[in-house]
Amino acid sequence: MSFEPELSRALSVGAVRVLVWSDVLDRINVFPVADGDTGTNLALTLSILRNEIADTAAVNEALLLAARGNSGNIAARFLSGMLQEASNGLAEAARAGRDLAWKAVSKPVQGTMLDVFDALNSSLDAHGQEPGWIDRAVLDMEAAVLRTRERLSELRLANVVDAGALGMFMFLDGVLKATDRRDDFHPIMEPFGAYLNVSGPKNTAVACSVCIDAVIEVETNGETKDDDSGWRGLGPDTVTFRQDRYRKVHFHADNPDEAMAELRSRGTVIRWKTDDMSKQVEIASEHALHGPVHVMTDAAGSLTREDAVRSGITLLDSYVIIDGTAVPETRVDPFELYAAMREGRKVSTTQASVQERHQHFEKALAMYDRVVYLCVGSAYTGNFDVAMEWKTANDTQDRFVVIDSTAASGRLALIALATARRAVTEHSQEHLAAFAKKAREACEEYIFLDTLRFLAAGGRLSKTSAFLGDALRLKPVVSPLADGAKKVATARNRGEQVNIAFDRMDRCVLDGKDAIILLEHTDNREWIENELKQRVMARYHSAEILVMPMSVTSGAHMGPGTWAVALCRVPPSGDGMP
Repeated sequence: MSFEPELSRALSVGAVRVLVWSDVLDRINVFPVADGDTGTNLALTLSILRNEIADTAAVNEALLLAARGNSGNIAARFLSGMLQEASNGLAEAARAGRDLAWKAVSKPVQGTMLDVFDALNSSLDAHGQEPGWIDRAVLDMEAAVLRTRERLSELRLANVVDAGALGMFMFLDGVLKATDRRDDFHPIMEPFGAYLNVSGPKNTAVACSVCIDAVIEVETNGETKDDDSGWRGLGPDTVTFRQDRYRKVHFHADNPDEAMAELRSRGTVIRWKTDDMSKQVEIASEHALHGPVHVMTDAAGSLTREDAVRSGITLLDSYVIIDGTAVPETRVDPFELYAAMREGRKVSTTQASVQERHQHFEKALAMYDRVVYLCVGSAYTGNFDVAMEWKTANDTQDRFVVIDSTAASGRLALIALATARRAVTEHSQEHLAAFAKKAREACEEYIFLDTLRFLAAGGRLSKTSAFLGDALRLKPVVSPLADGAKKVATARNRGEQVNIAFDRMDRCVLDGKDAIILLEHTDNREWIENELKQRVMARYHSAEILVMPMSVTSGAHMGPGTWAVALCRVPPSGDGMP
């Protein structure tokens, strides 16, 4: 069945709602396991709806491959049923989606996103023909989300609503409003604000070591389409469904090798993803220190989502496109990105839509009293102009301060880290902004490219220049500055690159006191960790040494083999600052 443009647009609107709030969903994820990944899994699953969709079969296949985690797989099943019946009206579509979602779970329970699907169906049955039915349906789903606290003791003890239920509420609110050409999305803080921070005990026990998502090409052998009984015993919290010749399974296990062997005995494993549940629970259990002023920055800086959470920083994603599929940059698997680039597959980047960026700003001011937004340098994107236009139209109380960082990649990461650390104790938004501007001047970065061909492929360098540079084995050294990235040196091999890096570090770091050195890797982490870091530590005893993956936005332009050094002398307090 072909896909109507209006439906495609509505699904994209709903997906963006979830993407914007995904970090909050991660934070309140305590059921069935407190591993802090519900928002991530829904973002990875639903982000495919931002892509151009040809027909129902195409989107179902994309959902099958993209679905991650318990929440993402249940959501994918709901959408599959809903889309199959879309031509028969919303009531039939919602009923089909609900039925498939309930069937996908080995042990379905109330107090989860399943309640939201039930509430939508009940509301459509009772009020679907009445004026104002959309607002009624949204209120009924809101009530279902709030009731999740009463139905699951884990939620009640932690004083949160169910993350998956809230995520699908946001999605469906966006979809329903968009089908009616409305953008008055239901507020989140007014009904749910008291339940968006874990304020009670949560169970951090992990029954199994890994969370597994797999797609298997299977022989049907007479198995009916909805016969999932033979797959329920794979592990706890199994979610499974079949689509054509493919079987999707999500389950928890203790031994991934044994789990892989079992799946291979049943068919050909097409896709396989594992997550370390103990590590996820450990990260989710960490509590970042937050001050009175909140710090936001763009994910174009070399900060992982986990490091941002630890530092109390909100990240705004742009998108990396691999083979035509766009994924939020902090959700991209670097291994897959750099493998795709080495194979010559098409890789590019794109900004979030203006509407999506606006939703990020609105969310920030809804959640925090005052915000400092360190946006990627205006020489690289239009984020600064978009933010300033939004501020002029919406920030009448001057609670949202926008600073052009003039930076990207590692330099932006260090500016944001230094500012976030300062924000723990700084009560004045004006003083924190002044500190951030000093940090901007105190940070620098040097990026060492392995080859020029990826810059040429992205149109940032002529193919002739790239050919000549690679033929001469020249490896440029680039520094991102306020007016764009500038070549500051060239090297012929890694040894010369390292010598240049130490020369720049010697100039900036001096004795290392109050200095931060950030080493960034693409697909060369082992060398960075085991060799370069050791040399840097031996030379600068007093400096803080960090190792982080390079922003995948930068990596997607500069390619595998690239590495970088970002440096910051922590600025002193400004005049009038404590």
